[in-house]
Amino acid sequence: QAIIVIHGAGRTAVEEGRVVTAVAAALPRGGDRYTIISPQFLTEADLSARGLSEDFLYWNLWMWGDLSLSLATRPRPTRVSSFSVVDRLIERVTDRSLFPNLRRLVIFGHSAGGQFVNRYAAGGRQAQTLMSRPEIRYVVANPSSYLYFTNARRTDGGPEAFAPPPPDVVATCPRFDDYGYGLRNLNRYMSETGPDQIRKQYGERPVVHILGALDSDPRADFLDTSCQANLQGRHRIERGLTYYRYLLHMYSQAVTENLRLAVVNGVAHSVKGIVESACGRRFLFDDPSVVCSEGLSP
Repeated sequence: QAIIVIHGAGRTAVEEGRVVTAVAAALPRGGDRYTIISPQFLTEADLSARGLSEDFLYWNLWMWGDLSLSLATRPRPTRVSSFSVVDRLIERVTDRSLFPNLRRLVIFGHSAGGQFVNRYAAGGRQAQTLMSRPEIRYVVANPSSYLYFTNARRTDGGPEAFAPPPPDVVATCPRFDDYGYGLRNLNRYMSETGPDQIRKQYGERPVVHILGALDSDPRADFLDTSCQANLQGRHRIERGLTYYRYLLHMYSQAVTENLRLAVVNGVAHSVKGIVESACGRRFLFDDPSVVCSEGLSP
């Protein structure tokens, strides 16, 4: 099995990769069954801090699949979507001449990495070219916001009620349905996939949403507090539970065979807490020795 770990906003790819590696190594069947890949998406600040050459690409909204930057102060000969980077990783990892025994690929992201995986699961195109194994599983943990597939948001009619926001809300938050909160004004990569295919893919792909039950701080570090995000909920756990109800509203209960939810008690905004939990071990490593309780209740 291979696991691609998408880091959070702190861009701590090495540290998050080590967390996943440590849990894999401690499993009863041993860590040698897993190949763990943790790419680093650089920002302009990283280039200066690390003294990197012009061979390195850098991004702003890497978590939404935007193109890398080419500013006048740091020009680059090409610009690449961060989603295209993962496309190429999948292409290499699923090459039978390189990894002939691979049976499953997990793409995992926590926090901003969860934003990446949520949107990549919807719009990513590399998986379409795989005619058979390996299975690809997407694991979305504690993101700050989600990609909605229609302009419906939760209403005051209850947790199961979704409808377009009223005109006064739209007037104060006119970009509430722009990408990456919705499907208006898609970036280049997602435009090439297209809205209809994006909606279709998310309902068909195996996506696991894992939430920390204590991730409930409305003033948490790196929490998106824009009006677009606040329409999705007050904090990460509320946004995650609301989004899963929206998925059931969007696709019907039948979709639960592919789209799953697990809430981890006692864990807040912690990649280590998520990965070490029974649900993290179940869905990242297929550890048969643990039982993960799934459902909407924290």
